[in-house]
Amino acid sequence: MGKVFRYFFLGLCLSGVLLGISFFLPLTFNKSSIASSSGSNDACLKCHKLERLHKVLPNGEKMALYVDPEKFQASVHGSMDCLSCHADLNVKEHPRPMKIASVREYKKIVSANCVNCHAIESLSPIHKNIVKENKLSCAECHGSHYIKPIKEEFDRIAKDCLKCHKLERLHKVLPNGEKMALYVDSKKFYDSAHGNKVHCLFCHQDIDKATHPKPIKIESRYSYSKGVNQNCLICHPASGLSSFHQNIVKEGKTLCSECHNSHYVKPTKLVRKQTQECIKCHKVERLPKVLGNGDKMYLYVNSEKFAKTPHGKIGCFACHYDIYNTDFHPKPINIRSIKDYTKEMASRCTKCHTYESISKHPGHAIVARDKRFMCIDCHGYHTNIPVGVK
Repeated sequence: MGKVFRYFFLGLCLSGVLLGISFFLPLTFNKSSIASSSGSNDACLKCHKLERLHKVLPNGEKMALYVDPEKFQASVHGSMDCLSCHADLNVKEHPRPMKIASVREYKKIVSANCVNCHAIESLSPIHKNIVKENKLSCAECHGSHYIKPIKEEFDRIAKDCLKCHKLERLHKVLPNGEKMALYVDSKKFYDSAHGNKVHCLFCHQDIDKATHPKPIKIESRYSYSKGVNQNCLICHPASGLSSFHQNIVKEGKTLCSECHNSHYVKPTKLVRKQTQECIKCHKVERLPKVLGNGDKMYLYVNSEKFAKTPHGKIGCFACHYDIYNTDFHPKPINIRSIKDYTKEMASRCTKCHTYESISKHPGHAIVARDKRFMCIDCHGYHTNIPVGVK
């Protein structure tokens, strides 16, 4: 009887253990399998589809935790599991609170996972530089849960902005009396280097979509351009620039838009094409241009010799950017004398060849301080040759 009782009691205990395992195992499995199961997003969205869900961070920021299921499903990542990006989450402990310093800092942490799918080797040179600099997170430009194909996102924002900014009469009078044109030629913008690639608000980060067109305070056109031009370094970080451009950025006297324009930045291919357009006319040896003071100014350029100069690959716009950035050429421009024009053009050399960089050469340092000589007195202009070449 005692032996039967012992077996009965042992079987009862074993049944209890198995029953306990069968009860708790599914719970453990469901949590640990979130990352691999097809229904993992449904498990996450049980809570995160609640619009009221948010987290107050130590710095006072209110971080929304809500995710719109339909918008997420329609995004480019709609077919992916949440944990593909949120690899920092421990599913065994979630929703145990985790320490987040700021919204921007968390975006940076999560964005570090983007390169798991978007390998650095496959990125464009601009994106490679951004990843290398590590100052900007992917989510700050591309968004997070509702990422759309870039062209679709660009079109949506650009069209909204251009509803008003395509009006030629649009302008703003600044406190210093300057009249600031707000008109943007949509065709020229779409044809630019940024067309269909970078939307308006990426450069104009000072604009708040929620409050625009509420007026913003702008002291002068130059001060506003200087502020916006700082955003150029987000995609074109100093580390990825040529040595010339690095010196320009370091000196901080010349704005990107002074040479490259703002809304109509021209692609490199178009720069080369327009240089050839210039040469079509300027390679013709014709009568000179007679200036107001009687000077005879020759406009001929030897195309073969120019192509061999250090500026041959850069093109005409590097020096003649005032003509290059207009649509009115060959409309005559007012030139008082050859000396005045030469002085103006020579002053532009220091936009690329900064005083800091040329001062490293003792001879140039003296000339730069003395200012009795101009660069082209020694180096010439359309036929100057690289250093060391005879």
